[in-house]
Amino acid sequence: MSIDVDRHNAAALLPEQLALLSGPLGTLASGQPSEVRVVSATILRRGVHRLQLEGATCASVVVKRLPAKASQLERSVTDRWLPSVEMNMFGPPRRAAAGEGDGRYVWHVYDDLGPNGLDQGDVDPGRLGAAMNRLADLHASFARHPMLAEPRFAAGDLGTHFYRNSVRDAARCVALLRPPAAQPSAEQCRVRDEVAELLSHLTEDEPDRVRLLTDLAGPTTLVHGDLTRANVFVLPEPGGCRLIDWDHAGVGPSGFDISTHVAYYAPAERRLVLNLYTQAMADRGFPFADDLDWDLLVRTFEAGRLANQIIWIALGILEGNAWGFRQLADWRDALEAVDPGARRSEPEMDRA
Repeated sequence: MSIDVDRHNAAALLPEQLALLSGPLGTLASGQPSEVRVVSATILRRGVHRLQLEGATCASVVVKRLPAKASQLERSVTDRWLPSVEMNMFGPPRRAAAGEGDGRYVWHVYDDLGPNGLDQGDVDPGRLGAAMNRLADLHASFARHPMLAEPRFAAGDLGTHFYRNSVRDAARCVALLRPPAAQPSAEQCRVRDEVAELLSHLTEDEPDRVRLLTDLAGPTTLVHGDLTRANVFVLPEPGGCRLIDWDHAGVGPSGFDISTHVAYYAPAERRLVLNLYTQAMADRGFPFADDLDWDLLVRTFEAGRLANQIIWIALGILEGNAWGFRQLADWRDALEAVDPGARRSEPEMDRA
């Protein structure tokens, strides 16, 4: 494979990374003898690139650098779990893969799905309905399937245990952000105490929120775990819906996925998303309660996700990353936004 990368995007991939990808890309050659050429490489986001090709069976591919554990998780999703419920074509269209020398990272090569993500352009009810129907197929199928036991073991829990443990562990870690473990300034003490107060409020509400997640959030099933609009593609061909980026897949209430998804729509559009999804689930035998407080459910799932992120920020601070307090302030604001019932008291600015 020859390398001829557009100079404007020359920093997109390092030469050694392109060399590593030469083997997988070589399998896309359009004929024998044929040489695949990379004519340009564009960064889509960190660790994800679009490569324009010549001499290949396709004009472009998307390559993604994954930690080995995430790579194996995606392989389980696409090669075993989705096929078990006859949804082989629902995951990312992986063509090939290549591991880095130390085994810590793996590069995946995918067909380029083009501008077909739900994040492209205005909301199209037809495309959105197709996506919600396929999402309901996923959730309903695994809710009834014995294969669910395998992702529960391999991928982990995103239900009540995730919520409860995320809030409790976050509170425990934030409480340690004081001498001698950390040396916060007066302003950092204020941020710490405000986050602690928000987490305390969630702890007080835990019985009601856990009951909500247990009884009303939908059947326990395989969930994508990061169902942004950008991760949902609806292709022109019939049934051509795919979900990409399964790095955060797990087992939990089906409401976990839809609670993530609706957050990426304008408030006026969220009811359409929920109506399409809940009708699709009802059609498959899993109706949601008519009086379900979707706003509270969405905010509860989001609070659990935010608390989980706070754990890692606090651990970073305890390991000496003082700049993590700036991140903690951002996540404080996000957590307060999803828990408007919490009221922060006036902080004691001179408290260590």
